[in-house]
Amino acid sequence: MATEFSRGQRRILTAFVEALLPSGVGLTAAPSAAEVSARVEEFAGRIGAHAVIGLGLLLVAFDWSVVLVWGRFARFVSLDAEDRIRYLRAWDESRLYLRRATLLLLKTVVTMVYGSIPEVQRAIGYRPGNIVDGALREVGS
Repeated sequence: MATEFSRGQRRILTAFVEALLPSGVGLTAAPSAAEVSARVEEFAGRIGAHAVIGLGLLLVAFDWSVVLVWGRFARFVSLDAEDRIRYLRAWDESRLYLRRATLLLLKTVVTMVYGSIPEVQRAIGYRPGNIVDGALREVGS
């Protein structure tokens, strides 16, 4: 069973994180998209192979969905930064529940992991510790 994302899935996840949490906006000590992506992969791996496989398949489907949604033969990773943000907005405002739910799932996982990064917690004034690690300790016990 898979315990980590493929190189392509990492690339998709990093592009998604870049669009969702653009660098230079918000926190001054924000981690890079690659760091957030690596932590998302680690989080999925700690849950189990089924999480890695499921999230990885979801990322691939999201990447190739540009063809279906916009009718352009392109992938999400090949869009420029502005089009990626427009594409996320289109999913967020879609009339199709499945599209909105898919985006919500991806955003939730990424922002949950992002919020568990100590530098981010310090920057927003949150002190109690790593949310994800705490949750995983409970899941693992």
